[in-house]
Amino acid sequence: MPNKELANRIDDLKALRDEVALKAHLAEMDVRDRWDALRPRIDEVELQAARAGDAAVTGLISTIDSLRSSLRELKSRLDARAH
Repeated sequence: MPNKELANRIDDLKALRDEVALKAHLAEMDVRDRWDALRPRIDEVELQAARAGDAAVTGLISTIDSLRSSLRELKSRLDARAH
C-alpha cells in the first residue's frame, strides 16, 4: 500500500469488520442483512487499497471513512441489542 494513512485506515476497517462479523453472526435478521450489504463493499475497498497508486488514495480514504462510519453504526446497534 503506497500510503501510511491509507494503511492505518484499512487496518482500522479490518478490525471493525472482524468485530462486527462476529456480532452479526449472532444477531437478528435485519442486522445480518445490513452486514451482508456492507461486507462486499469492504472487500472491494481493501482490494482497491492494495492496488492503489498515490492518485487514488484520497478517494479511497473517503470511501473507507464512509464504510467505517457504517460499521460503527452497525456495531452500536449490535451492542445496544446485547444489553
